[in-house]
Order: sequence, then structure tokens, then C-alpha cells
Amino acid sequence: MKGMIISGDWGTSNLRLRLLDVSTGEILSSMASQVGIKPMFRRWQDSGGDRTTFYLAEVGKNIQLLADQMNVSLRGCPIIMSGMASASIGMCEVAYSPLPFVLSELAPNIEFLPASPTFAHDVLVTSGLETIGDVMRGEEMQAVGWWLTYGKDSASTMLILPGTHAKHLHIWDGTVVDFKTYMTGELFQIISEHSILASDLDEKISDVDLDMVRKGARDVRRESLSHLLFSIRGHRLQNRLSKEESAAYLSGLLIGSEFAHVRDEKIALCADEKFTPMYKEVIDALGLSEQCQIMDKDEVDAFLPKAQLALFTSLSRF
Repeated sequence: MKGMIISGDWGTSNLRLRLLDVSTGEILSSMASQVGIKPMFRRWQDSGGDRTTFYLAEVGKNIQLLADQMNVSLRGCPIIMSGMASASIGMCEVAYSPLPFVLSELAPNIEFLPASPTFAHDVLVTSGLETIGDVMRGEEMQAVGWWLTYGKDSASTMLILPGTHAKHLHIWDGTVVDFKTYMTGELFQIISEHSILASDLDEKISDVDLDMVRKGARDVRRESLSHLLFSIRGHRLQNRLSKEESAAYLSGLLIGSEFAHVRDEKIALCADEKFTPMYKEVIDALGLSEQCQIMDKDEVDAFLPKAQLALFTSLSRF
């Protein structure tokens, strides 16, 4: 539909679509589906059909949900899709772009999928970034959105994006020069569900014991992570920690280990309500607060669509 684009983010576990007003950047409508790339890949393997056509059919179902919310037709509305859509298990594989990545270029490698009789939308699929031993898909577009909002005034910043696989992007003068991935969220899940500590943790508590998060972050600066993990078991057997305290301490250990090599650089923390309090406590416990800017959740949510809108307006053919 004229004057609108659809901003898409297809991750391993979820698909998110946002309808954007091109002239204002306003998010007019949004939806989220739990049909992520991983289950989609399994479904496609069972189907035996054309991969891209199969994936786009799922996207089309969710576009209709956006249209129903707005009571408009979105036929012909262009789409920009980031994240795992360009992965080897995505709708079409797009090669990673190598570092350095200049954020003013607005996107790494891109693939254009023209509208067809079966899918009436042009689609632009963005790739991810790679460096030796590390890769990302999707977070680089969040970094572009951050740069468009704040980064033009920052010479050197470490952009932290918490999550299942937390990313630390080292940005120098508007260029991603390095990044590291930390399996923080996935390790917490594995440890709390499948390790010897599974019966010692209550990971579903609503109020996290932030004092224990701080203690974990400080302890992991002085002791081996492997030893400190087992110490949770010892403290539980000795009735020194509750399950809630143990889960908070584990969070502090894992998040704190992300900061082992952080020194004097400026930090920009881009997290949601789930992660912000714990990361804030870790940053404070490690004496890094003065060099850290904590982004508001609404700002963080706007980074990806802002980057995609800037990319859309820069491409005359799209």
C-alpha cells in the first residue's frame, strides 16, 4: 500500500512484523508469531515444496493479520526482512558480510525477491555479519538503528545486545570493527534444565534477587566460572542459598563473564525489561556505570524498523 512498508524480523523462535508509515516512521500496527525460522525449516523439509514460496506463504498469513488490524488492504506493500530469514535454514540464504561494516551503508549484503503472482509483495532480505569464529544475523540492523539515533556523536562504543546469544559490537567512528557472541541465555537454560543444578534453581521467579546478581558478577571476576557453578550445588546442599537466590547468582555469573575484557570504553546497553535490571546491576557492580548509557525499551524496539525504513528510502528501485 502506498506510503507504507512492512518491517520484518524473523528470528529462530519468533516472527515479528510491523507496519510503518514511510513519511513519519510511525509504527501503525504490529504482530508477533511464535513460528520462528527453526520450526519453519522443519515444516518446509516435510513439505517437499519450493523453500522460498513455502516461507513467503507463512509471511503472507501474518501480513493478513496486520491488514485485519488496520482494516486496510496491504497488497503490494513492500517488505524488508532481517534476521534468520537469510540464514541457511531461512527463506533464502544470503552470504554474511565481512567486517568492517560501515553503519552508514545501512545494511550488509541484501537479496531482492520481486513480487510474483503467488506473493504480491517485493521483499528485501538483509544478511548478517561475520568475523573469524563468530557470526550474527539481525543485530547489525539494530546497530544501524542505534547509530542513526545516537552513534553519529560517538567515536567509540561497545553496543551490548542481551539475549539468548548476547552480542557485544565494537563500533569505532561509525564502523563495526569487531563483535563477540556470548551464549548467556542459552547457557542459563541448559544449566537450569539439564545440569546437576536443575533441581537447585527456580528460574521462573518474578522478582530477581539483584543483590545475588551483583555477587555473582563480582565473584566471577576472581574465580573460575566452572568452579563457581558447582558452588551453587554446594551452597544448596548446605542450606546457604534458596532456589531463587541460586538462579539470581547464576545470572550474575553468566552475565558477569561477558564483561571479563571490558575496560574503559563507552558502553551502550540495549535491552528489554527482562534483561535491563540484571545487566544494570552487573554493570554497576563492576564499576562501569559512569561509562554506560542505558537505552529505553521503546528506543531499543524502534532501532530495527528505523534502520529498515532508512534502507528503504535509500533504494530507488525498491
